[in-house]
Amino acid sequence: MNYNVPYAEADEQGRIVSWGELSPHSFLHQINPNYVFATGSISPALQYVKAGVIRERPIMAIRRDGMRFYELPQPCEVWINGRSYPVENGELELDLPQPGIYTLRFVAWPFQDADIQLEVTA
Repeated sequence: MNYNVPYAEADEQGRIVSWGELSPHSFLHQINPNYVFATGSISPALQYVKAGVIRERPIMAIRRDGMRFYELPQPCEVWINGRSYPVENGELELDLPQPGIYTLRFVAWPFQDADIQLEVTA
């Protein structure tokens, strides 16, 4: 039976930039010093590399009170309907003038991105 070896390559911050599988022959003869080897499947959205080991990216705890989001990791940015805004001091107070459904994505490395749907009524 032929088993392939899963691997990942990460940038300086631990973001997985490439991944795949190597045959045992390639594993033994063409090893790249930048490769980190895994025991299972690799998902860059859920994992990162720290100290040469593939680890789970932590889940971002988002605290909310109405339209106020607080205790966010720093640095952090929020994407609202496809546009990026920096979050200052780990706190965000939204004042959305138009009724509708807004998609918010909170991004703070190495946390997993967090998506929230927010409905604003008139």
